[in-house]
Amino acid sequence: TIRLIREGRAPREIGLYLHWPFCPSRCLFCFCYMGVPDSTGILQRHAQSLRAELTAFAEVFQGVPFTSFYFGGGTPTFMPDAELESILTLVRRDFPMDPVADICMEVSPVTVTDNKMDILRAHGINHITLGVQTLDPVVLRGLDRKGQTPEVVRRAHRLVSHGGRTLVSIDLMLGLQGQTEDSFLRDFRWALGVRPYDIRVYVFDP
Repeated sequence: TIRLIREGRAPREIGLYLHWPFCPSRCLFCFCYMGVPDSTGILQRHAQSLRAELTAFAEVFQGVPFTSFYFGGGTPTFMPDAELESILTLVRRDFPMDPVADICMEVSPVTVTDNKMDILRAHGINHITLGVQTLDPVVLRGLDRKGQTPEVVRRAHRLVSHGGRTLVSIDLMLGLQGQTEDSFLRDFRWALGVRPYDIRVYVFDP
């Protein structure tokens, strides 16, 4: 892809993916590249490295309009506010986006706040993926998904959908330990009821 860009023959559609590999806890179903930091200093040093990498790649992609941007993890909303602000500032300044680009970020119900949503909206994030997975308190306890309760999920959904200008996708999982057909269907009916942009169901198979 980089060779084609340098030759002036860039693909018509190019997506930019950014990864934040930290979470407040490790969910038992997760096989993503992530870790639980033992200090905020680790988060700050990684953010510094990420800024350096963005700066290095900005020159390579100069003049290439991206048709999508996805900020995933890990848990991007687990970043300190100042680091999130600085990284999104670099992305939006140095990586031009197509006017109709899908600019998406993963959001955890436990870590999303009013301040973080203000930052996302200010930098043009137009699509949120809310990682609900399940609302069942019994299943949540077994997953070690610290801090998540059904009310936390509902509050998070209200935050990310406030104003109605942002597309909201909801992630659910099927096949979690302790989950029943009835509990999954309750989750699914709740997701249908809040009328998201889409619902993505991932099947867990250990």
